[in-house]
Amino acid sequence: MTPIQCGAQDGVPLVSSDRVTANTRSGVLRFTSVTTNDAGKYLCIASNVVGRMTAERIVDVHSTPSICFCRSLFIIIIIIIIIVIVHVLLTYVLIYLLIL
Repeated sequence: MTPIQCGAQDGVPLVSSDRVTANTRSGVLRFTSVTTNDAGKYLCIASNVVGRMTAERIVDVHSTPSICFCRSLFIIIIIIIIIVIVHVLLTYVLIYLLIL
C-alpha cells in the first residue's frame, strides 16, 4: 500500500507536532487538542501506480466566547467608580452641613 499524504490546511502542509499527528498509512489526522486556528479546509492525497485519489474536508471549530478586559478599560471603570463614590460622599457632606 502506498503511503497517504494527509493534512494540508488551506493549502499549507501540516507539520506533525505534539498536538497534531498524521498517520500516513491510514490517512487519519489526529488532534490532541483543538483551537479555532485549526479550522479550515483539509486535504488528503493517496496515490500509487494505478492512480490518485483526494479527499477534502472542511473543519469548523466552535468555541465559547470569552470576555477579555483590556487594561485601559479596567482603569477607566475604576476611575468612574471612584468618581461616583466621591460624588456620593460630597453629597452627604453637603447635606450634613446644611442640616447643622
